[in-house]
Amino acid sequence: MSRSAMDTVVEFYQHVNGDPTGLPGVLHADMKWEIIEGFPYGGEYNGLGSIFEDFFGNVMQHFEFWNANPDEYIDAGDKIVVLGHYKTKAKESGMEIEPSFAHIWTVQDGMITRLQQYADSAVVSRALNHNVPTKA
Repeated sequence: MSRSAMDTVVEFYQHVNGDPTGLPGVLHADMKWEIIEGFPYGGEYNGLGSIFEDFFGNVMQHFEFWNANPDEYIDAGDKIVVLGHYKTKAKESGMEIEPSFAHIWTVQDGMITRLQQYADSAVVSRALNHNVPTKA
């Protein structure tokens, strides 16, 4: 019996904010990761290699830490909507920020296959002194 979509998404946040080595256990190898334009390195990433190297690898060059904190989960079957806030600190400006986000997760057979991310990119832009890096 596979985990429910809700259990899978809850487990994602436990790993991303704790022990990230467990992330491959909830993320499908070929998943699609869609980050809103205007967010650092916004765009579409396909597959775990691209997500971890091209997205997280680049984003984390600009921040001391990055947490994704869910405030509310909305169960829509194979889609789970999570409303929450990030908590991070920009390296260059030293600003600590908590921009809001909405994540729409698609889960199939107990694995996350897609993320659609929407976030308050204006707050992030200010923390980066309005020098938001883009996807190459």
